[in-house]
Amino acid sequence: MSWLRVANGKTHGKHALAMIKSLFKQILDETLRLPAATTAKMKEEMYQYIFNLTRPDYREGKRDLIKDGNVAVSIYFLLKGNCRFYYYSKSYKQELNPFLMLSPCILAEGRSMKKNCVARFSIEVSAGSVVYILDKAGLSAIESKYREIGICINDLIKEQIQDFKLWKRKLKTRSPEHRYSKLKHRRPEVEQRTAKKDIAGHLAIKIPSYSRLLKRISK
Repeated sequence: MSWLRVANGKTHGKHALAMIKSLFKQILDETLRLPAATTAKMKEEMYQYIFNLTRPDYREGKRDLIKDGNVAVSIYFLLKGNCRFYYYSKSYKQELNPFLMLSPCILAEGRSMKKNCVARFSIEVSAGSVVYILDKAGLSAIESKYREIGICINDLIKEQIQDFKLWKRKLKTRSPEHRYSKLKHRRPEVEQRTAKKDIAGHLAIKIPSYSRLLKRISK
């Protein structure tokens, strides 16, 4: 399989591949808490090993990576674009305002993968997103090979879901200004890369309210 191919299935040159690997490494740098004794050579070998176990998602347009009601079988490296989580409660399906995440990041439903049960939320990525897929066998290989270093991607996925659940709980207890501040702290570039309707959805407000919020903050 050629690693010069990305989401739209077209072949790209060395510059595009270097960009993909750079974003891939950024995700791992931000998520893997490697021991201080990990050398640059060990780190490079580890990242290359993980990258070689992934495969590109060739699908185009807006698409679901994980669908509520299905068993999740992979984790996803979102290299470019953004995604929205849609959560459904246990008792009844109530679509909440979507939780917004921007690339580069890892996306998964760890509970579904680990327990082989249906996913309780959906993850949708925007059109033009570049995604690489790591299946369960690849995940097991990574955690087995680097057990001594303490690599546990499942733990990272749990933390991501905790952030999602914390956001969900605070929809009613925190102001839109507070949620906006948190979003900007996490991703300062959000307004350059995301549609207004998606940001407003994350803040649990309508687009006109979001515009008024920006005006209040700018004063």
